[in-house]
Amino acid sequence: MSRIVVSLLLITFAGIIASGWIIDNAFSRYSQQAHSQYQSADEHYGQGLAKLINASAQPQQLVQQWNASSERFISLLELSDLVLPHSLEQVLNTTGQITLQSQAGVTMYFAVPRHQLILAVNRPDIHTGINATQVIFTLAFYGAIFLVLMLWLTPLLLDLKRLRAAANAFGLGNLKQRIALSRWSHTRDIHSAFNAMADKIEQLLTDNKLLSNALSHELKTPLARLRFGFDMLAEEQDSARKQQYTHRINEDLNEMQSIINALLDYARLDSVEASVKKQVFNAQERLNNCVHAQWVDAKKIDIHNNHIAHVECDPKHFDLVLSNLIKNALLYSNSHIAIRTELTAAQLTLYVEDDGPGVSEHEIKNLFKPFVRGEHTAGQSGHGMGLAIVNRVAQWNKWQVTIGRSPSLGGAQFCIALPLGAQN
Repeated sequence: MSRIVVSLLLITFAGIIASGWIIDNAFSRYSQQAHSQYQSADEHYGQGLAKLINASAQPQQLVQQWNASSERFISLLELSDLVLPHSLEQVLNTTGQITLQSQAGVTMYFAVPRHQLILAVNRPDIHTGINATQVIFTLAFYGAIFLVLMLWLTPLLLDLKRLRAAANAFGLGNLKQRIALSRWSHTRDIHSAFNAMADKIEQLLTDNKLLSNALSHELKTPLARLRFGFDMLAEEQDSARKQQYTHRINEDLNEMQSIINALLDYARLDSVEASVKKQVFNAQERLNNCVHAQWVDAKKIDIHNNHIAHVECDPKHFDLVLSNLIKNALLYSNSHIAIRTELTAAQLTLYVEDDGPGVSEHEIKNLFKPFVRGEHTAGQSGHGMGLAIVNRVAQWNKWQVTIGRSPSLGGAQFCIALPLGAQN
């Protein structure tokens, strides 16, 4: 919203300055032109009167008759009555007329050489004749400001109309509806927030649909075994066989509880996202702690090139991603796991590799989905939720996670790039 406020202030300020400058120049030109026209008309008027009085035998009587019949007052002065500086006196003698302005107004003086007199003609105030013009220019100024504001408001209203149309379409079920972002849009931040909200809602609905389908599929097998076990338990008379069926029922119940717990852990990720707290910390120390927490004596875990680097992210997210990658490697490796890091000027890249069967290219795309497991997972425990959690956390933090084949161990290789903190 700050972008809208700043742009509004700038466009208003610029519009006032530009409109004022344009209209002021136009008004000045009009005033100068009108002044010149009035002055020229007054000069012709005075020159004509001076010639008429100069030709008259009785100039004073003519002036009295003129004043009696005309709205403009004229008078005759003796040469001695008009005291002028030498320079103005020369102008009067040369041109036969001068114009003087005083507190009383503007007066034009014309020479009447035959009678050795000077004709004084009062000029009317020319501003009284252009009051309507001043009103017109004032209205033009405010009209220009209104036009500038409308030019600014029009794209804003169009952007809001696009936002309303997108929101209506999204509300009617078009989950793919998004707003194209423009770098010049006043509401770019609002459109970006709408797209982010739409992405999250679509992701949540997709996850709910995927989880419900996967959950029904995953629970179908243990539920069928439970029903079979209870039926056999009801018919069996041998105590040893009953104990065996009871043990199998408990195993099936534990498996169902494990599936539900995995589902709940994945569902809790949304609350984890809401409490993200980025920090700058030593990745080397937390990597060592995660490895020691997942250590299994039956398998070898090597750490290579563990650079001392400070990354900027939520430490809980770092631990969650790394622990799930290590658990996945422990689950599908034969005997050897390698963890190494690469440090560049902008990021720290973590590699988790194993000597297991690896991941084929055609299954990489679906491997990050909940309850999806690879082709070589027969007989292995787990429910296919670890990599789904890794992918979700990586999406929150805009980390890049890739899957490939380990060049040294021959199994799977998981790579994740983390941004460095300011302390590096």
